[in-house]
Amino acid sequence: MIGFIDIHSHILPGIDDGPKDIEASIELLESGEDEGIKTIVATPHFIRGMYEPKKEDILKKIKLVQKHTSIKILPGAELMIDPNFRKEDYFQYSINFSGKYVLIEFPVTGMFNFLDILKNIQSSGITPILAHIDRYPYLLNNLEILKDIIKAGIITHINGSSLVGNPHFFLKLIDNGFVHFVASDAHGVDWRPFMLKKAYKIVSSDLGMTADTLFYENPYRIINGKKLFINEPIIPRKKGIFRRRR
Repeated sequence: MIGFIDIHSHILPGIDDGPKDIEASIELLESGEDEGIKTIVATPHFIRGMYEPKKEDILKKIKLVQKHTSIKILPGAELMIDPNFRKEDYFQYSINFSGKYVLIEFPVTGMFNFLDILKNIQSSGITPILAHIDRYPYLLNNLEILKDIIKAGIITHINGSSLVGNPHFFLKLIDNGFVHFVASDAHGVDWRPFMLKKAYKIVSSDLGMTADTLFYENPYRIINGKKLFINEPIIPRKKGIFRRRR
């Protein structure tokens, strides 16, 4: 593998709850270089009434920090579900602004009709990526729902920090086909840092070449607007195998 491709990050200064200024952004990107990241998608939050970056703002911030790092920075955004979003909004904030994939998040607590909401986005002609499924207890406790989401052609990812924190649980989730790539969701050097190097080591030690698929091959296909080859997830018969440790 020639280096990690990180599709979910908050590295741009003064645009959301990531780095507050250019200095903090540079420091975070330097730590990303140490992690072995070669390409990263800047995905600032878009949350109505809180963070509403314009496409040109994202590009301007990328241009500001790109000259300070060897990591190739691509544009994108992380969209909080919003019934007022239009088809144009999903395309405008898609990964690499390609109109192929869009990163979608839900509030981390609560019960939602995940499948119907994501299929509605999908009907616009763009593939939703369900961000950090490791942060949704409702889905992790209802794998049949998560299975139906993936069967519908929706992409999922987990954060590297969650994998490092609970490798047994998330390796099982990966091995049974519920995860399509691993990303950092990095926000800062001290708060929610990059943890891809440790996460990659855990996956490669246990699942071999699957690690390259999760940390490079599938992300490469996404940033280039190519189709992912997805197998139907399998729910193990052993009851409680996915029960999260507290």
